[in-house]
Amino acid sequence: MSDINVKAYIGQLRQALPYVPPIPVQEIKAMHRKRDLGGIVKLIRNTMNVNVRLTLHWTDQVRGDALAWVLLPEKMPYYGTPEFAKIGIDMFIRRSFAEARPYNEFAMAVAHEFSHIVLDSIHHSLRSEEKAVDLTAMILGFSYLYRRGAHTVKRVGLNRYANRRLGYLSKRELDTACRILVPAKMRARHMTLAFLDASAGLLALGAFCLSVWAIQAIRRH
Repeated sequence: MSDINVKAYIGQLRQALPYVPPIPVQEIKAMHRKRDLGGIVKLIRNTMNVNVRLTLHWTDQVRGDALAWVLLPEKMPYYGTPEFAKIGIDMFIRRSFAEARPYNEFAMAVAHEFSHIVLDSIHHSLRSEEKAVDLTAMILGFSYLYRRGAHTVKRVGLNRYANRRLGYLSKRELDTACRILVPAKMRARHMTLAFLDASAGLLALGAFCLSVWAIQAIRRH
């Protein structure tokens, strides 16, 4: 999938969407620690003002690579109308994903699905493009969560790391979107946290080597 012109896409989306500052994540983190995943879905729904009749399904069903999805009516009423509030929409979230992934990745997936509803209900020309759906979620307050969760490096063994990607934006596209949407202070904080995460393995290895050296020195004496 080739890279898009992120600046142009955001410009088109902003013509129809309000800009929302990055939402505070502390409430989402607290709810996730309590495993109140349904509460997180409700919070995100309220934040994005998607006042449809939502039925949430925790599923073991596999639907390609999708971690979550929504079933939309063939003819979507326009956003904010009385008809929009009356429609019923089913949201499916894979149980294994919900139980295993951190708060930011779970919230990202949910915000992405609500963004499908928003774009479809305003009949936006980019509504069928998944990258535009990700950008919509970022514009509607979830840019910092995308910054933290879309591209991560996880330690999978001693001094071994693996890259993990969530969503449709490439690293380059995400960086461009964040330069536009995420305040500079929050970008700096993310860079610091990412550095600490990447350094954790080296610090652990150094501590282990130091402890081995200390034990050997004690035995020699």
